[in-house]
Amino acid sequence: MKNNKGYYLILDSLISIIIFLIGSLLISSYFSNKPDQTIAKPYVDDSLNLLNSVKISDLCDLSDCECSDRNLRDLCRNSKIKNYNNTIIELIGELHSTNEFDKIGPLIESMVIENKIVPNEFGFVFILNANDDYQYFPSSVDSQLEASPLVLQSKKVIFGYWEDDVGNLNYWGPYLAEAILWQK
Repeated sequence: MKNNKGYYLILDSLISIIIFLIGSLLISSYFSNKPDQTIAKPYVDDSLNLLNSVKISDLCDLSDCECSDRNLRDLCRNSKIKNYNNTIIELIGELHSTNEFDKIGPLIESMVIENKIVPNEFGFVFILNANDDYQYFPSSVDSQLEASPLVLQSKKVIFGYWEDDVGNLNYWGPYLAEAILWQK
């Protein structure tokens, strides 16, 4: 009879160790399914920082409108750029203020998507909020955005001015520029 007590103690401790290991595995697998934001956060910040820091004059030779980006070159040649000292994001605000909405989407796509600032495994949308009138670039928001477990955003307030042909300053803004990135 005395020897049976030792067997029960060992059997009880083995069962408790097995239960503890199964519980630990379940808990660790629950937390491992959460996406890691540290990998994706630089992409959304870098995309907006690129648009906010690169000036048009850095990408274009203004004497003959030769630009490293084809959309900027087209805008320059068609005299759609009013202030060459603006950054790309200020150019987007300027295009919005002059009702050149169809030029914004291709410019954002060429600057952010085609230059691989955002990798292919992520979706990207740029939103410009001007007086509660939301403009989405690209024009439709992907259905994967709502279903994605990882959605990150970065926002900036933009404003500026452009000079018309007679020398009058036309101020625009403030607009809220927002970049949203999600895992596909």
